[in-house]
Amino acid sequence: MVSKEETTQYLRDNFKYAYMIESGARGSWDQVRQIVLTRGFISNFRGEIIERPIKHSFINGLTPREFFDSTNGSRKGLLDVALNTGTSGYLSRKLIFTCANLQIDKDIEDCGTTNYLQVYVDDEKKSRMLIGKWFKENGTLIKMTEYNYLGYVGKIVEVRSPIYCKNPKLCTKCYGELYEMLDTEFVGVIAAQSLGECNTQLVLRTFHTSGVAVLDKEDEGEDMKQHDIVADLSTVSKLLHKFPKGTKPEELVAKLYTCYNLSRTIHHVHFECVVSQLMWYKDTKWRLVDSRDNVVPKYLSVQTVPSNESWLMGLAFSNPKKHIIKGIMNSGLYHGVMDKILCGEEI
Repeated sequence: MVSKEETTQYLRDNFKYAYMIESGARGSWDQVRQIVLTRGFISNFRGEIIERPIKHSFINGLTPREFFDSTNGSRKGLLDVALNTGTSGYLSRKLIFTCANLQIDKDIEDCGTTNYLQVYVDDEKKSRMLIGKWFKENGTLIKMTEYNYLGYVGKIVEVRSPIYCKNPKLCTKCYGELYEMLDTEFVGVIAAQSLGECNTQLVLRTFHTSGVAVLDKEDEGEDMKQHDIVADLSTVSKLLHKFPKGTKPEELVAKLYTCYNLSRTIHHVHFECVVSQLMWYKDTKWRLVDSRDNVVPKYLSVQTVPSNESWLMGLAFSNPKKHIIKGIMNSGLYHGVMDKILCGEEI
C-alpha cells in the first residue's frame, strides 16, 4: 500500500507545477488529494466528521450518494465564512485594543527582573519559535539561536518574558532579539495582528477546502471531530475572556500557543505579550507593581483591558456614557497612546 508521504513525494518529483501547491497561497496537498486520489472524510457544519468517507476523486467522479455527502462540506465552508469571519474579526479588534499600549524601548537593554517564565519545549517547532529569546541556564543568560535551539527539545527552559518585565516599555532582554526585525516600537500591536491574521485567514481557508476534514493521527478512532482554528475559535475566546481561579501565566501562554500553532507558526513572544496585558493588580499592570511577588494578579478579559488603559478605547466596546464620565473624572490617570495623542503628549 502506498503511503500519503510516498504519493506526495512522487507528485512533487513528477509534476513540474508542484511548487505552486507549496507556495503558501491557496493551494494545498489536501486539494491535490481530492483531485487525483480520494476526497476522504468530510466534516459537516457542526465540525463533526461524517463516518462514511468519499472514496472517489474529482477525476473519477462521485457517486450520487457521495455527491450528496459532499454538500455537507460545501455548506460548512459557506457557513464558516459567513458566521466566523465576523467572530474572528471582532476578537482581533479586541486583541489590538488590548495590546495597543504595549511598547518596547530599544534603548533599555535589561530591566533587571529576576523572574522567568517556565516554558516546556515539547517539539522542534516550539523550540524554533523561541529563537531570539533569552533564557537562564546554570545561572547564566543565554540566547536561543538557530545553532542551539534543537538541544532544548523535551526540556523546560526559564525564559525572560514581557510578563515579568519591570519597565513600563519592555526592555530588549525580556522581549528578545525579534525587535531587531521590527520597524516599530508598538510590539503589542504586532502580537495582536499575528494572532488576528491567523484567525481570519484560516476561517476563510475552510471555504477553499470544501469542508474536507483535517485529522490528527492521535485523534483517529476517538471523537472524530474536526480540528482547525474554526473549531478552536470558541476555545480561544474563552481563554481570553474567562479565567479559572489559580490560572498561571505559563499555563495560559501554553494553551494559546497550542490553539494557534496547530496550523501556523507564530513566535512565542507574541503570546507572552498578550498575556502580560491581561494581568492586573487593581488599576496597575501586575508586572509594574513594586511588590508584585507578594500579590496575586487578576486576569482581565480582552474586552475589559482597553478601558483600564484608555477611556477613549473603552468607548469602542460598550457603555460609552460610563467611559466618558470615567475619563473626565480620572483624566490624569490614563497614559494610553490615544489619550497622549488627544492631549498633545509625546508617545
